[in-house]
Amino acid sequence: MFHPLILATSLLSLTLTTTAFSVRASDVQGCRGTGVSATMSVDGGCQAGMTQIGSLNIGWSADTDNDLVVVLYTDDKCCHAAQAETLDWSDVCQQAPDGVKSWRVVDPNDPGKGKQGEDYECKK
Repeated sequence: MFHPLILATSLLSLTLTTTAFSVRASDVQGCRGTGVSATMSVDGGCQAGMTQIGSLNIGWSADTDNDLVVVLYTDDKCCHAAQAETLDWSDVCQQAPDGVKSWRVVDPNDPGKGKQGEDYECKK
């Protein structure tokens, strides 16, 4: 049986690491067309798989999002060198520059932090 304080601390830790942005990426400008929706966090890692990202809706989910940003990349591995643009949460549709193939939630204070096993330096 778990001690109530340990259980509460574990649940709080889980909540803090899983909350972030509610993101909907669309393959065309104007946030219409085919898209994917996900609740993203820093530990969610690189998101790829769409042939083209035209626009994004980036909703704010919690106060813990405050310092986080969504970074767009021109490769499908979210390599630092392929960074195309940085977006913050917004109530309106945001256009992506041409050639964006992936994105991820980034903590600007620790840009290398992400999903375990992913290498954003891409030196290999």
